Amino acid sequence: MKRFSIALLIGMIVLASAGVAAAEVTVGGDIELRYDLWDNLALGNAPNLVQGATSSKTQSFFADRILLNVDAKITEGLEAYVEMQTANNGASQRVWGGPSTNVYGSEVVSADNFEGESMAIRQAWVNFMIPGIPVGVKIGHQPLALGHGIFIDTQRDGSDAILVYSKPLPNLLIAAVYNKVATTSSSIPGVPATVYVNSHHDVDAYAGLANFTFIPNNTVGVFYAWAHDPLTHPLGADVARLQDFGAIADGTIGPLSYKAEVDYQNINADVVTAAGGDTTIGVQNAWAGMAGASANIVNLVNIGGEAAYGTGTNPNQANEGKGAFVDPVARTYATPYGLTSYNYAFLYNDKIGQGINGTGGGFGYGDGTGGFGLANTGYIKVSLAVTPTDRFKAGVDVLYLRASAAPVLADGVRESRSLGWEADAHLDYKMYDNMNINVTGGVFLPGAWYDDLRTDAGQSRAASMAYGLETKLTTKF
Repeated sequence: MKRFSIALLIGMIVLASAGVAAAEVTVGGDIELRYDLWDNLALGNAPNLVQGATSSKTQSFFADRILLNVDAKITEGLEAYVEMQTANNGASQRVWGGPSTNVYGSEVVSADNFEGESMAIRQAWVNFMIPGIPVGVKIGHQPLALGHGIFIDTQRDGSDAILVYSKPLPNLLIAAVYNKVATTSSSIPGVPATVYVNSHHDVDAYAGLANFTFIPNNTVGVFYAWAHDPLTHPLGADVARLQDFGAIADGTIGPLSYKAEVDYQNINADVVTAAGGDTTIGVQNAWAGMAGASANIVNLVNIGGEAAYGTGTNPNQANEGKGAFVDPVARTYATPYGLTSYNYAFLYNDKIGQGINGTGGGFGYGDGTGGFGLANTGYIKVSLAVTPTDRFKAGVDVLYLRASAAPVLADGVRESRSLGWEADAHLDYKMYDNMNINVTGGVFLPGAWYDDLRTDAGQSRAASMAYGLETKLTTKF
């Protein structure tokens, strides 16, 4: 418990220091306790084993996530906020009985559970208004999202950024952000060390947005993001540049709520040819979009529908700007629409994805983290929810999923674009004002997309059903 004690001590010091000058200091947090049960996420047919592996086909575990925060409103126009969370292998949660390096489903456990807690900073920022002008600055480690998070969403673990914002008009918000995505100075294996002397690998992103509220509770907006990676290949030039243009709409009119977003990307990458020269490849026409609406009926029933689409790659024109880069064997799509927290399905997006044996999801965070995003994915979803009391809600979602492109494998076989069907059910009960219990279950019926991915000798090439169940108890204080 040493690391946990040190973290708690630091929090107490922050609180004590803030208490001297702050007009208002609030201490709070969340305790989230979970039990998960997954079966056949690899979509295989072996009776006891995950396809191509030796671990159990059925996985179950307890996990928890603990957040502690101190919010200091020091004076008018000045606020400081610090939040810590449990961390386990970068997953922002701790699996019971496992070491801090535990991976879900592995056989590595610590029966004595003496490894202690690992704590991480989720948020640590200062937010202030510049004296004399209506401009605010929020600087530090903070959650960020563009639109609905199709391209950028770091709200689970936060990211290092500087946000500048202003409201020049009552209904108009404008903002600009600098985000330090990554910084490294290590060499790449196989490249002479002399190439990397005193060099750094800095990945930076910049974004701007404007949101206009044209009537109460109804907003439209536009945003632009630009990112560059200056050391993708050994020559160290600016070799990866990405632009993302987006527009959003959100609102409520009477019983009807709606949301929509569209993103368009332009990616330029300089790659080193076999002859040692540079070739610029423009990856064009990469885009994603979503639209959804829901309506309340007699304040008890809510019905909704949603559709979304993200481009993939034309396998015959993989280097001619027709979408995302793809490895036709590993089926790994490099479109940034697959590197976000955009969340829409309990199993496919969060746990299964499109890789070999179905890998590529987000390891089952299940609470908005997402995993596979909209990379080469389109879906149609219909939803029904009932709220018989103000403390109980139940709902069901049904999705049909289809890939936007079917790559050609090494054997020359072009695959189906049908990803399959998923049905998810949700129950939420507010036991106390500050405590909720939530149960989510899902069944995924894989389509023909996955049939040719069976790699185990003697196994059928047809993929089989997967299911999952999660129970989560969340207490806020």
